[in-house]
Amino acid sequence: MGYLDNLTDYAGFFRITFSLADETGAKLGTAMDIIEMLKPADRWKFRASYCFQDGVRKVSLLSLESRRGEVPCDFEWRDNEKWRKELSDAGLAERIAQERRNAERDRINEEVAHEQRLSIEQQKREREGMRKSQEDARTLDFLTARAEKGSASAACSLGLRYLNGNGAKPDKAQAIRWLTIAASAGNLEASNALARAKE
Repeated sequence: MGYLDNLTDYAGFFRITFSLADETGAKLGTAMDIIEMLKPADRWKFRASYCFQDGVRKVSLLSLESRRGEVPCDFEWRDNEKWRKELSDAGLAERIAQERRNAERDRINEEVAHEQRLSIEQQKREREGMRKSQEDARTLDFLTARAEKGSASAACSLGLRYLNGNGAKPDKAQAIRWLTIAASAGNLEASNALARAKE
């Protein structure tokens, strides 16, 4: 991890490569970072990959290249132990930040899913309510037609619906009207309900 200042007039690709070795100096591999576009006088904060290879104790610059070949640039970088610690600290901070982002994403997704569930349930209730209203209207029309043809039981059912608001909008006047017709025809249930309606 370090900084590279482009002191050339070249703008473009750069690759920095480090040699990795153990404490005896035995080479373990390389670490590299690439930037596709670095303009003159710009600074590149590089972070070479694979720096956490087990056993790495020494890091040395191997090459600094552009598409022009090796180039003279000013750069500074950290010793391996400090590098490891900074990368580790940065990684921990990034993991914490990522966990927070994940938690916030999950919270938002759950809120969206909850709203969708509520919307679906609301739509279902509205459809059921509409279906029931249509059924109630058909039943009311059917009972009204029968009651007008002299059915005491239909007149009683109509009166009870208007009285209790069950399957019809509560309407005391309509309730008394139909219950009176049914009671006059000898319907006992209508007579009892009519007494309650007039209280």
